[in-house]
Amino acid sequence: VKGRRVDGERGEHGGCLTTPIMVRRCFASPSMHMMRSLLVLLLLSHGTCEASQGQADALEQTLVSMLKGRELVDLEASQGLRKEILRIVLQDEELARSLDLSLSNATRRDHFQLGETFIARALSTESDPQALREMKMRLLRVMRASGPKLEAQEAAGEADKFEEEIFSAGYMQSVKEEIIEMFQHSFDNYMRWAYPYDELKPISCSGKDLFGQGGYKLTLIDALDTLAIMGNISAFDAAVRKVMAEVSFDVDINVSVFETNIRALGGLLSAHFLAIRFLSWYKGELLLLAVDLADRLMPAFRTKTGIPYGTVNLRRGVPPGETVITSAAGGGTNLLELVLLSRLTLDPKYELAARKATTALWSRRSRLGLVGNHINIESGVWTHHDSGLGTNIDSFYEYLIKAHFLFGDGDALGMFSDCYAGIMKFLRKGAWYLDVNMQSGAVSWMVYSSLASFWPGLQVLFGDMDAAVESQYAIHSLWRRFGGIPEAFNLEAGKLHTGAEGYPLRPETVESIYYLYQATHDPVWLSMGLDVLASLKSLMKTPCGYAAMSNVETKRLEDRMDSYFLAETLKYLFLLFDDSHWLNHEPHVFNTEGHPLPVKVEYLVGHNLSYEELVKTCQLENGTSCYSGGRKMGVCRKTNFKRKLSAYGFDLLEDELEDNRGRTEEPRDRDEHVTRAEGQKDSAAAQEGRDARGAAGKRQEREEANDGAQGPEAKEAVAVGGVKGEEAEAKEVVGG
Repeated sequence: VKGRRVDGERGEHGGCLTTPIMVRRCFASPSMHMMRSLLVLLLLSHGTCEASQGQADALEQTLVSMLKGRELVDLEASQGLRKEILRIVLQDEELARSLDLSLSNATRRDHFQLGETFIARALSTESDPQALREMKMRLLRVMRASGPKLEAQEAAGEADKFEEEIFSAGYMQSVKEEIIEMFQHSFDNYMRWAYPYDELKPISCSGKDLFGQGGYKLTLIDALDTLAIMGNISAFDAAVRKVMAEVSFDVDINVSVFETNIRALGGLLSAHFLAIRFLSWYKGELLLLAVDLADRLMPAFRTKTGIPYGTVNLRRGVPPGETVITSAAGGGTNLLELVLLSRLTLDPKYELAARKATTALWSRRSRLGLVGNHINIESGVWTHHDSGLGTNIDSFYEYLIKAHFLFGDGDALGMFSDCYAGIMKFLRKGAWYLDVNMQSGAVSWMVYSSLASFWPGLQVLFGDMDAAVESQYAIHSLWRRFGGIPEAFNLEAGKLHTGAEGYPLRPETVESIYYLYQATHDPVWLSMGLDVLASLKSLMKTPCGYAAMSNVETKRLEDRMDSYFLAETLKYLFLLFDDSHWLNHEPHVFNTEGHPLPVKVEYLVGHNLSYEELVKTCQLENGTSCYSGGRKMGVCRKTNFKRKLSAYGFDLLEDELEDNRGRTEEPRDRDEHVTRAEGQKDSAAAQEGRDARGAAGKRQEREEANDGAQGPEAKEAVAVGGVKGEEAEAKEVVGG
């Protein structure tokens, strides 16, 4: 980042690289936060963007010289450097001296957040130098008002006023319009250059099918609800008519059961509800398509365990010779779509299939409450024992808690609560979550997977706000460093993981930012959203859309724009900056592809079988029920589970509390502690996992060709890395 214009491979974008950077590790100490913010501001100022090549090089050399040989550990030792940075940033000696004097007392974290907010605004605006100077003066006044003589509450009030001025209604509207323009640029070019292929290739302005030869116009289906949510009802109307007239699932292609369920089936169900809301002529045609698609997925669920195959042919069923190895996420991410389809059609077969698959995986969790990475769907034996929050496991946990929100499902909540206790005890290391051996809890890999970025958002839904905030700050530090979350980052070595250096426009971190803002309305989350927006605009925009980065260090682009960029990434960004949107004030649940599904009372009991009949019908291969039998549908097993779910704006649990009154907590049927003998096996188990990783990786490459390999869930298996030190104490889970 040199403050120069972006050119070369990415073309002339008319702006400067605007991704914030860290200059050496000395700027990571708390006392250096404000100075780092000011240095970043220097690189973002309007004048610097217009600097010539020679000026940019000279500025870079000046900064390098200033930092060379210095190990700054506190504010006092860095005063000289601070003054020099202020002089260069402000280009005003008097203002620099005044601000430097104010900063002498600026050690509070509030001041750092003010600087971050200021920078976020500078990132996203085309303000002229005078406007930026006025903002600097406002920041100066706030800093002066936050001196030691001012009460903390009054200082915080001044900071809040400053943030409110930055994120004014007018400014938020301009950001919303900018995101709508980004979506329209991408969608229009997909329809122009790629349709009827599944996805757009934004550099070559062409198309490709996700699963090889033949497709089913995936991006059109995946983006349907985003059109309606962004308010373009005429385009939504035209797109629904196009899907009705031109989309057919009677095609002879092998598809990922996981990807087709979350993208196509989830997209059709979400668009069905939106069509009922906005299109007066609509008569349920999308629901008929959804039923046809679900029926074509059903053959994959006909296994001994009930856990589905990873691949199915939409015309012929399970392909001959299909592997019996699938991932936990691939087999257990179907509750929302299939149960809802049963409630809509009054046909229980979809719900029975989903419940059997989910319960079959959960019932095979270890004594620590953890599930593994891959499993044999016929024998029920885990073939890959690493347990984490990233690829191949992530959405299995997500659908457990979301099934409770969508259907009032006490069983699903109980399953998630048990798993959450194990995750927080064995996977959590500081702000990060590592992959561990599911049997022993021994750390098996020190690599962070970008797919795990959904976890802070899920923690918001579960009510664990402190852990969610801590984790999101850590994750966003990677965005600040690279301008995108790399697919995998080695936390132990502090560098990108070989072979996983790219950022394919993934939505997970934006999703977590959205949930955190909905729960807290703290502008710091808007600042993070602006970081994402700035990187997308300045680093990834092409004449035909937005391209994935194949390497976040070199910023080299890849000719790829996955459909989830329109279905999730831009949708969550839009809703983040539109707090008054109706979707932010009505009860709904997003599936893992970002498709909103409404929470309705009739869907809690909307199937044509009674609960008792379902209990008898849905059985695992050993004859046990898919249901616990000890809990009623829609009733929590914890008597004190009560939380206002501000992230969704509603509380499903008020009536449940009345049903639960007087009940006692069920005894745990599993021991959460590892025996001494098991503890002695930790080291050996960890070594066994490392030795097996090479062979498992080769086997996984072959398997994932039929295990949804083309989608996000089948990327190279990576784990959540962490920091050295003793294991964190397990947090007590009280009803979540």
